[in-house]
Amino acid sequence: DLALTRPRSSEEYQSSLKVITSEAEKLQSVTRGLLELAQSSFHGTLVYEKVDVDELIYNSLGVARSVYPQCEIRLDKSLQPGVSPTPSAPSQAPHQPAHFIPSKLTLFGNAQLFELALSNILLNACKYSSSKPVTFAIASSSTNIIFIITDQGIGIPDNEIKHIFDPFFRASNAKKTRGYGIGLPLAQNIIRLYKGSIEINSKENIGTEVIVKFPL
Repeated sequence: DLALTRPRSSEEYQSSLKVITSEAEKLQSVTRGLLELAQSSFHGTLVYEKVDVDELIYNSLGVARSVYPQCEIRLDKSLQPGVSPTPSAPSQAPHQPAHFIPSKLTLFGNAQLFELALSNILLNACKYSSSKPVTFAIASSSTNIIFIITDQGIGIPDNEIKHIFDPFFRASNAKKTRGYGIGLPLAQNIIRLYKGSIEINSKENIGTEVIVKFPL
């Protein structure tokens, strides 16, 4: 649409076509993942392939930063053993286990679905962050890889948090922000398919913490 608003140079048209091609390829990957998700519901089978966690993090961050370029997302690896905590790192909460890190972190599953789940959570954090930084922390135990996404945004009212995974539900304090109430239910479905868990801790006007665990 932007390219068609006025005559442009051939270089500008080529640039526009490259963007369209890139976005179409992303859409194709997501659509393929969603089709596999739908098929798994009917046939009880899932695709399992080795997924590099570093690449998964990089791609998920890329999606969130492309949609919300003004959102400051801080990648925090200080919870991994052998890494000295930084002053800005969140303190270790009781729910965080003793950490054990293998030489190379990998998950087994569908890379597009993992990315879709994590990027949806990151997009929500950026959307409701009230222009404050979002932290994306990674840790591991002897049995799980753990992703902790924290924002300092509008939070979720106490009496509504039980509905946060209901399809199309939107919290009362989020009505002014565009959304459809699909991202978190979809993320939860993907996480459960791969035997993971998702936990949300939130306080209105303070922020939200989402903890996602996948088995190694």
